[in-house]
Amino acid sequence: MKPRTLRQFANRYGVIGLLLAGTYLFARHLWTERRKALLTGGLVLGLAWAGVLVAFGPRYVSHGDYRLYLGHVRSEEPHTPQTLEHRLLEYWDDHRQSEEARSLVHAFAQSVAQKDRVRAREQGNRLCQLFQPKDLGLKVKESKELLPAMIGRIYLEQGWLPEAEHEFQSVLATVPPGEPHWGRSIARQTATYGLAHSNALHVSYGEALKWLARAPGEYNGGCGNANEAEAVENYPLKVVWTVARQPFASAEPELKAMMDGQFTPMESSLNGDTSAEQRQHAAAEAGLTLGCLYAQAGRHADAEACWQLVDSTPTNQHEAADFARVLLGRPR
Repeated sequence: MKPRTLRQFANRYGVIGLLLAGTYLFARHLWTERRKALLTGGLVLGLAWAGVLVAFGPRYVSHGDYRLYLGHVRSEEPHTPQTLEHRLLEYWDDHRQSEEARSLVHAFAQSVAQKDRVRAREQGNRLCQLFQPKDLGLKVKESKELLPAMIGRIYLEQGWLPEAEHEFQSVLATVPPGEPHWGRSIARQTATYGLAHSNALHVSYGEALKWLARAPGEYNGGCGNANEAEAVENYPLKVVWTVARQPFASAEPELKAMMDGQFTPMESSLNGDTSAEQRQHAAAEAGLTLGCLYAQAGRHADAEACWQLVDSTPTNQHEAADFARVLLGRPR
């Protein structure tokens, strides 16, 4: 094969092309006197394998003695007042959005961005009164509670735990539960998951696990893939929070190991191989949780080191990065 043809092949197929071209050159001239060609083939092979390791190998971020597994990095969607407005309006009936409602949604998003808790709470309450939900095939009473549940999630992501818990408890008090394991309330499920996370941030992992176990049964759309995906999403939380309930001397090394990517994922039969995503989720949640345990023990430098690792994760796949940023006192 001519050198020009090899270059064209490598350019066309990227890292795989380099790998194959390098193998061809190396094998062809292995037993010949053409040392220059042999060296070229070896160099190409080395570059190709380096590319493979970078593209497909595990990735980590480090801070002092702590390391966090990243897996395959995904791009982060920016947190802006505009994205917050979109999150709120997507549950609104497009044909019944008044100018007052749109203006209030905009003002609420700005207040949240400016960390004005008092004003945001006032505007959030007013928004719930104006809310005209979309027809999602749910009861009217349930639909009206979708917005308070979402606003509670927004408060939670800001670290405003009392405000978030007030909204979540209000939803649970207003919307009656459905049949066990076949609930029909998205609002109740959102509130229940919210209370699981807020209890975890309070370092009350027993309560967090109770709410986590309860949440899937609050809404069930009847889709096997969706149910399995939800179980896969919950499994790393369940494992991390169960470990965190142990005495600190036992929990610390186990959480560090999970931060380093040592995690046995739940099997996924309907949604393909989710092991990388579960391992990444467990690492982030373990870092957040270990930081909370360190803070509780008065080891604030170690806590910040863990939270900084989670905050530096270049992905917005899980809320652990949001919570770590809040605990560090940083803007989103």
